[in-house]
Amino acid sequence: MQKDFHYCCIRFLSSAAGFEEEDAQVIAYACQYVDDATENKGIRIRNLPDVARDMVTEGKFEPICTAHRGIQYLSGLSKDVQRKVYIPFHFVPAEPYGGEKSYDYRVRPNAPFPRSLVNSAAEFYREARNDEQKLRGLIKLGISLHAYGDSWSHRHFSGRWNAGDNDIERIRVWNGDKWEPVTCYNILPDIGHAEALELPDQTHLTWQYEHDRSGRVIYRHNTEESLHAAETIYNLLCSINGLRPDWKSLMQSVRECFELPTDSLKKKFDGWKRHFPEVNFSYNPEEWRTDALTGERYDWEHFMTAEDFGVLEYEATGDLKWFFFHAEAKRQRETVIRQIREDLL
Repeated sequence: MQKDFHYCCIRFLSSAAGFEEEDAQVIAYACQYVDDATENKGIRIRNLPDVARDMVTEGKFEPICTAHRGIQYLSGLSKDVQRKVYIPFHFVPAEPYGGEKSYDYRVRPNAPFPRSLVNSAAEFYREARNDEQKLRGLIKLGISLHAYGDSWSHRHFSGRWNAGDNDIERIRVWNGDKWEPVTCYNILPDIGHAEALELPDQTHLTWQYEHDRSGRVIYRHNTEESLHAAETIYNLLCSINGLRPDWKSLMQSVRECFELPTDSLKKKFDGWKRHFPEVNFSYNPEEWRTDALTGERYDWEHFMTAEDFGVLEYEATGDLKWFFFHAEAKRQRETVIRQIREDLL
């Protein structure tokens, strides 16, 4: 899924489920930031808060990269990237490994493994005893909701390089009158939905493809799948706050946002603003970095090497959101890795 779901939809659903505006923003920001946290090398930071002290190596804070694009996407051939980025945050397998002879890495909507991550985050939030724990719980919830939402859009694919999981052919998109063939990018490695590019994540599309190994034709109605994901997440968020869900009153407006026929994320973002003018939709991927650190540069998406990060030096401001994000991303990564079968990667 893309920013229109991971940020806009989660932002709206969190408010509709009874979270205060500031808290709803934290949940949605953390959910979207999973796609934007490209920081992947040690960073020199003075006055580190306690939450970050166990993430220091050779005097540098080691952030957790969760984004699977840019330099991370290009290095996706690395099993380390598949194990640490793709699988824990975007392609959580349907079930944890239970000792069977084989193991299925493929994603399934609302499956037990990704759902357990959200349940754990919800429990952490409910048990928070102070404002810092509450903030950390909101961020933990947002991170887990990213993987949970992706369990719908990434269904049938896996985060490992494996043709049996991810090799597809003969992609067609429904244009309202007929099926139109589109390019299948077989030149790309069979990791995730690389061969289909962004088709699985675009909420307005209806499309189909043939799984190359099985010959099975798989039909995807992204709007319906996105609606199911949104309803499930809304119900879960309502349960955290002890509210009775009222999905029927929300569904049509959410559907119209998903159905907006455009590939432009800006137009989709604007569509959510038009449908829900009472919600303050605002997202800047550098915001939590600049809140947490004083320094010269925050445009880390363009950095390519350890030296790019190595020349920078920052001082912590006392704002904890960015540090909590990386601490909880580390926890989720460790939790997922601990429960998959690594020898088949």
